[in-house]
Amino acid sequence: MIIHIQKLVALLLISGSLLFSSVSSAMPDYFQPFSVNDLLMVLKEAGLETQPKPLDDGRIIVPITIEGEESFLLLYGCNDIKCPNISSIQAVFRVENLSPIKRRTLLTHINLFNHNYPYGRSYLDSNGRAVFEMDLMTNHGITASRLASFLGSLAGLQEIFVEHMKKLESDMNTKSAKFSNNISSEENEIPTIDSPNETS
Repeated sequence: MIIHIQKLVALLLISGSLLFSSVSSAMPDYFQPFSVNDLLMVLKEAGLETQPKPLDDGRIIVPITIEGEESFLLLYGCNDIKCPNISSIQAVFRVENLSPIKRRTLLTHINLFNHNYPYGRSYLDSNGRAVFEMDLMTNHGITASRLASFLGSLAGLQEIFVEHMKKLESDMNTKSAKFSNNISSEENEIPTIDSPNETS
């Protein structure tokens, strides 16, 4: 567990510094209330320019790309696209296009990830995709440094989650290949039995 935490802290420090190395000193230290425009300003300062989109259920979705990985932010407490007072943010990241892996095996490794990195939650969605989520409460306002920490955490955990799931995929493919090779070898070793000569 200590090794996992040390790795995460190192990644968070790197991700946070890369994301927010150019944040303007003129940015407010504290946002209350915290609006969509405030969020977009912080994201733009971090080099994450994006456009929010409304969902049918009233939430706002904000797609972002961090270190080449696509994810999105779901904004709660909104009645329109301007959303003057965001109550909470849910960051969501999905690992797409995993090779066919038994659901039980996937769940075992997702549970292992949740055990080792208790800073969010991961699960399988209805389409069998591996999903990672993190939440941030903003209904009482938020500091710029707290938001930076949240996005830095998302960046670091995305990298770890992808690495975790892709390693599982690689291990399963290797085992499958070994199993196929063993089956093929056994088939080649099966002795042939000549048919008895027909007698009249």
